Amino acid sequence: MHMASTAFLYSVFIKEGIPAQDARSILPMATYSPLTAEYNLRSLAGVVAKRENLRAQGEYASVAAEMKRLTIQLWPWADMFLSPEGTRTPAIDKIMKDALGDRSPVEKPELNDALKELDLLKKTWD
Repeated sequence: MHMASTAFLYSVFIKEGIPAQDARSILPMATYSPLTAEYNLRSLAGVVAKRENLRAQGEYASVAAEMKRLTIQLWPWADMFLSPEGTRTPAIDKIMKDALGDRSPVEKPELNDALKELDLLKKTWD
């Protein structure tokens, strides 16, 4: 009932000419919202590189991973751009995932600092 009344109020705001970015403030946070986006491969690779990692907030990492999976499913050749060899660290990723679960490493500053150092090293591996 709450979501129905919120959606109704949102549509009223839009009809009244309130810009969508302002009308969205009526919507509750962390709710399902369908999203359509267009990326070129370079931009998508940047999003995946920044968001599909252990430091990204859970839902951001999940969305980036799913975008990557679907892209590779449609265009397998894109894998080399979305998962470059020089940035793959599956053993380290497993250790960090075991240590953190779904939590952010921000809660564990030593792990967060280690991840930052690892990111710097990954840049030199390419």
